[in-house]
Amino acid sequence: CRELKRNENTAHVPVLMMTGQSTVKKECLTAGATDFISKPFEMHTLFFKIETILKQTKAKLDAF
Repeated sequence: CRELKRNENTAHVPVLMMTGQSTVKKECLTAGATDFISKPFEMHTLFFKIETILKQTKAKLDAF
């Protein structure tokens, strides 16, 4: 994630981090992740997070 955010060609790409370690949320967000979800998770939660990220990305593009 950190490498993606440092690269100007990929810095705009949203990153949803998924892991089984719920204790690393802060580290993932600090590294530049757009959002975080820990396993196990409900599919509706995953879909909601993806939809939210896509809406935020579209709003940023529309504002540009």
